[in-house]
Amino acid sequence: MSVVRVVVFAAVLALLLPGMVSGLELEYYGIESRVLEDNNIENTVILIFNESVTDFVYTYGSEITRLTFESNHKSVLCGISQSDRSAIECKITPDEEKKSQFTFEFGSENEVEVGDNGYEFNVNYPMDYFVRRFSNSVYLPQTASLNDLEGSFSPKYGKTITDGKRIIILWEKENVISGDDLHFSISYQKPLSFASVYNIAAMVVLAVIIIVSLGVFYMKSTRKASVRVIMPILKGDEKRVVDILMDKNGAVNQKVVVRETDFSKAKVSRIMKNLKERGVVEIEHLGRTNRVKLLLKNK
Repeated sequence: MSVVRVVVFAAVLALLLPGMVSGLELEYYGIESRVLEDNNIENTVILIFNESVTDFVYTYGSEITRLTFESNHKSVLCGISQSDRSAIECKITPDEEKKSQFTFEFGSENEVEVGDNGYEFNVNYPMDYFVRRFSNSVYLPQTASLNDLEGSFSPKYGKTITDGKRIIILWEKENVISGDDLHFSISYQKPLSFASVYNIAAMVVLAVIIIVSLGVFYMKSTRKASVRVIMPILKGDEKRVVDILMDKNGAVNQKVVVRETDFSKAKVSRIMKNLKERGVVEIEHLGRTNRVKLLLKNK
């Protein structure tokens, strides 16, 4: 055999070997992954073989859950592998000579990591067969946006599209060789969820309550607290009464407060009761009226 023939034979063998090693070849391998708001994934996988098959194993890049499937064969048994939770095993009783087609739908986890710079989707798809045409599309959550349009996903031959609601990254490749590992990653951001905003608001309210409580405690523990310290935590009506007491050198009959505030007697009585309980004023009963004394330093 001439050297030229040997070289040509070796080249042809190299092209055919991937399909020969696995014994099966895929005309089409399509993956559609939808990233949910809770970072779990819903996957749809379509496999179209170039011939009718009797059994095969499909390997995914992460643990598979909640598997359902469809096929163009009548008698098919598929399930998650007991020895490898990231694989699906199928056995088929061929009903006629036709190209085998399968659609798998299943859930998966752990493809999304949360970091300081947002969210990172990472998955590695092992290739068990020679694939003529490969397609992978990842649907990001509806609220997501890419971190950096130029460098937010890998491999770089992917392209950004949309269905009007979500950002989709699509990768397409031809002649994928058996044994290859295809790694895909996307870096993206999501706005604060309602729960996060609610938690922040709750923390702010709690902080305000703590500050007010400390102020009240300070008033009661140091009865000569400064007006300057106490005034910011008083309500508007309470501040108005305290201002009148300050103008009257810290003591006045309660009926004077009623007259100068134009509040009702009942309202003034409620305000005085609240201020007394918080250690701001002292009330002295004088016959049919009350004399109110400010217990704060006027500075």
